[in-house]
Amino acid sequence: MRNLLRCFGMSVLVLASGFQVAFPQNQVPGNYQALLTRLKQGDRTVDFVEIRRAYAESPECNAGSDVLERKAMFNALDRRDFAQVLEHSRKILEKHYLNIDAHQAASVANRELHIQAAADFHHFVAQGLIGAIFHSGHCMSRETACEVLSVHEMETVFQVLGLNWDSASDSRVDSGTHSYEVLDVVNPNTKKKITLYFNNDWLDVCMKRSTNILD
Repeated sequence: MRNLLRCFGMSVLVLASGFQVAFPQNQVPGNYQALLTRLKQGDRTVDFVEIRRAYAESPECNAGSDVLERKAMFNALDRRDFAQVLEHSRKILEKHYLNIDAHQAASVANRELHIQAAADFHHFVAQGLIGAIFHSGHCMSRETACEVLSVHEMETVFQVLGLNWDSASDSRVDSGTHSYEVLDVVNPNTKKKITLYFNNDWLDVCMKRSTNILD
């Protein structure tokens, strides 16, 4: 599955590397359901930083994952059974519309089925969500830690940067009012160790509301 999405991830890397969003810290995020409705209706002016923050502060926030659906979606993608990919991604997005994996897979499947408008839209949403993760920095220090809503968003960062999630070692660091996930990994190209920092504040809030177990 990751191999099929590699080109998608690399194209997003170009966007994410220069992605900056002006979002005043004292600005109150909009209503999540209102923003979600606009996005689902195809409104491309929705601010992805704002919708992620609104989601994090909403009762809908859930850091859990549809483990079985995701596994089935990835298996279908490996089999190139694109109709099934769309069915599984649809079920995931019904519960967790900000799930990046599901949008990526739906984009690939729609493109392969020559449904270009849908492919373009899912690509747009996935790009926006990934870009929003990088809005605060490049994950290379506490000061520029990426804010994530789930472990899967950390995995997405690894995918975009071309790093191997399975080989990473991690530790949790608490600093004042913030908590961070610190992951060490070796860059497969340069063979140098890289340390990535993720701000867990939103994830912790979502975890408290989660009824699922993170895989």
